[in-house]
Amino acid sequence: MSVDYRPIETNLKTSLRDKAIVANTSFSITCSSKANPPAKYRFYKDQENFFSDTTGSSVSMITTSFRERTEKVNISCTPFNDFGVGISDGLTLTVLCKYISF
Repeated sequence: MSVDYRPIETNLKTSLRDKAIVANTSFSITCSSKANPPAKYRFYKDQENFFSDTTGSSVSMITTSFRERTEKVNISCTPFNDFGVGISDGLTLTVLCKYISF
């Protein structure tokens, strides 16, 4: 017998050291949760949706880059399935400006 349930235990991770990224550099974020059926994920940057994964896998990974010169960026993910929405998890990244010398 299988029990269906909404996503629980959401976990958002990045491999970035010190949660810092140089502007215009790519990085990966992984969001996971326990759910049955497997969750899908929506990713947000400063509360605006910037990536949705509809594969239904238990782990969703994205690679994106930021071009703005911003001090702090808030990233979050929200898992969901047919039985509901899980609790979002988030992290704050520091974006460092890359200086070019001539």
